[in-house]
Amino acid sequence: MISPVRVLAAAAVLALALVAAANAAAPRLIMVSGDALADRILVSEAGDVFELCGSFYQGRPVDRSSL
Repeated sequence: MISPVRVLAAAAVLALALVAAANAAAPRLIMVSGDALADRILVSEAGDVFELCGSFYQGRPVDRSSL
């Protein structure tokens, strides 16, 4: 029989591997530019990058003031 400690250790290793893969898939920086903006904007905070990427997939606009 497999010991509960080994099952827990295997689950922890799997969870860490999945977290590392998810971090690797996310962009670290997003640059926004265009005629409507006075200058380029670099988004580098993880929460802001997540919100901006989420707006792409959900089709909701991002308020210009939040950039």
